[in-house]
Amino acid sequence: LIDSVHRRLLEENVSLHFRLKPTMGRHFGATLAGAIARKEIPVPKEGLMVTTDGYAGGKYGFAMPSEVTLKHTGFAGDHVGEALSGGKIVIKQPDDVDNKEENYVMGHVCGVGATAGTLYAGGKSGERLGFRNSGATIASEGCGKFGAEFMTGGTMILFGEIGANFGVGMTGGEAYIYDENDNVSSKIHPESVKIEEMDSRDYAVLRTLAFD
Repeated sequence: LIDSVHRRLLEENVSLHFRLKPTMGRHFGATLAGAIARKEIPVPKEGLMVTTDGYAGGKYGFAMPSEVTLKHTGFAGDHVGEALSGGKIVIKQPDDVDNKEENYVMGHVCGVGATAGTLYAGGKSGERLGFRNSGATIASEGCGKFGAEFMTGGTMILFGEIGANFGVGMTGGEAYIYDENDNVSSKIHPESVKIEEMDSRDYAVLRTLAFD
């Protein structure tokens, strides 16, 4: 990956594409994030765009910094966007799959320990989405149990069903949840989370994020 980035930068091409396979293992992008942190790569002012397809394993986009946007078409494993540090990660289902509204596009504990940046999932996410998120924006079409667990900051946006015990230990941040089936109140952890109706400020926030 690093060799490819160096070569493309020399060619003045700031967009790269990779096809991922299950045998390629985990942590795609972590080496790139480390190289940028150590200033081993002269990142252009406009940043780097990396697109991938196939199957992204666990910890896709680990510790991704603000200079990088990752866009994946396919499905991903657990811990996507772990320690996200300002980058942008988008997981999108392939156009030819069935039952998109029911599919889990990424696994469990995604966005864990994120401090900044954005993680968008075009499908459902597994359990413990946004665990210990302290500053990132995470959007998904629903999540499993224990969403926003121990979250201290940042924003979560859920356009679909959430699992039980949402917000256990949550001490900061905000979560916007589309309550289509009028059952969110039965799934949140009442000792940690307070439900409020959206106001004009909330709608402004969502409009801004929708066009990010």
